[in-house]
Amino acid sequence: MRMRIEKKDEKSGLADYSSSNQPFVQVQMVTYNHENWIERTLLSILHQTYPLIRILVIDNNSSDQTVSKIHALFPDIEVIENQRNIGYSAAHNLGFQNALESDIEWVMTINPDVELLPDYVEKIMYRIHDFPDAGGFTGKLLRGKENPYNQIVDSTGLVKGPFFHVFDRGANCKDSPSNSFSNEVWGVCGAAAIYFLPMFMDIQMWNGNYFDESFFIYKEDVDVCWRSQIRGWKFYYIPDAVAYHNRGWKKNSPPSQLAIIHSFANQIALLMTYAENPLYKFLCMMVEFIRLTRIFIVHPSLATQILQKIFKQYQFVIQKKAFYRENSEWREVSS
Repeated sequence: MRMRIEKKDEKSGLADYSSSNQPFVQVQMVTYNHENWIERTLLSILHQTYPLIRILVIDNNSSDQTVSKIHALFPDIEVIENQRNIGYSAAHNLGFQNALESDIEWVMTINPDVELLPDYVEKIMYRIHDFPDAGGFTGKLLRGKENPYNQIVDSTGLVKGPFFHVFDRGANCKDSPSNSFSNEVWGVCGAAAIYFLPMFMDIQMWNGNYFDESFFIYKEDVDVCWRSQIRGWKFYYIPDAVAYHNRGWKKNSPPSQLAIIHSFANQIALLMTYAENPLYKFLCMMVEFIRLTRIFIVHPSLATQILQKIFKQYQFVIQKKAFYRENSEWREVSS
């Protein structure tokens, strides 16, 4: 008989097994030198009003005190300690596989710089039956909670913009009443997303990946949304679920070189894989060429590293596109 969740263990913050009909939810987080944020993030998870079946941290060989801090403060939380940094996508795939092996249907991915309000998971799980075609959900992500009367939006879902770029909807804008309604969104930001695991099984890659591991970091959530779109899955925004995303980079500070390299190369991979209209793809490629030229003028060594990353991914991208054209109900998703 399949076991379900009924109540939380007050000591560990996790759920007990019983015959309740509440769906299993696993919360998983990938860490890499996040000792400064890990305590407040894990506390916000442990204080969730919805009973969680598992809290899983996958650490990518942090060199700071992240892991020892978790063990000291939260001894009941399960930690997978990788012996090297295998990347954000590969680490999360370990968590997804754990969930599938445990008959868990819903997995929340949360970044180590996110703080959830106590009813974040409950507000979303309360609505899952309203959207039977849902592959994932997101709540309202705000930028910090220092000023509750002037909240700035981090993400209310993902939206497809011009030139094949995908953006966080409402990012950097003041929160407004227009964000108070549930609706379908193009995709969800993986910083605080709740995914339906049967969707991941449906879009699983030929090499067993759920998140594409060639996307070491950045845009892996966008790639999942593209694949899910092809298979007919949808995503929804639930405004009553609120979290604060204290991003490692801020509006007025530049992203790291590592972020620029992977983000740029992964954008090219998305464009090559999913854009079908030849003229539109050519136009988008010209836009990326102009962006790369500007980087080359200012920082030629950085542009060289971007090109190396693009060429390294090229054969895999060709293989990936061929797989989806041959094995999915392919439709043009670029228009």
